[in-house]
Amino acid sequence: MASKRAKNVSPIDELYDLHGVQVYNLAYRMTGSVDDAEDVLQETFLSVRKGLKQFRHESNPGTWIFRIASNITINRFRRRQRENSVPLSTIPEPTDGNDGPWTRLLQEELERQVQRALMTMSPEERVVFVLGPIHKRPYADIAGILSVSIDAVRSRVRRARGRFLELMKPYLEHGKEVPEVNARGD
Repeated sequence: MASKRAKNVSPIDELYDLHGVQVYNLAYRMTGSVDDAEDVLQETFLSVRKGLKQFRHESNPGTWIFRIASNITINRFRRRQRENSVPLSTIPEPTDGNDGPWTRLLQEELERQVQRALMTMSPEERVVFVLGPIHKRPYADIAGILSVSIDAVRSRVRRARGRFLELMKPYLEHGKEVPEVNARGD
């Protein structure tokens, strides 16, 4: 971080530049909502700003930031469960625009089904699935983010992967839609 400080870039700005997009992607996959993902991103970096002086450098700053983002996202989900409303966004992630219309349409439909499956998973399944198989974070990082052992991460990822495949099976085999999440979120 020292090289950028010399150029008048604050540590928080540097952390945002390094991790902001990843935190947003995690939040989007976890919430299924662009608005909620933006809120989680903002809350995360407000928390980072408040806690930066207390950060002990015992772990990677990225791991610390992802732990904050994961906790904020899970807490938002639990709060929504109590309110009996779970957001389900059907907004696909943007494509690069170079694909033909059929390819884009199929990609958007697959993204919609993937997001539906993710929103059907429990927050605990979703966070390990998004961090592991989707974002390809090392298991050691995930263990640090979730404050669990690497063996627990392996087990949780295996269960989450199985649940995701179970949810996607009707769509992948028969083109049927993934069932929507119910009002309780399970």
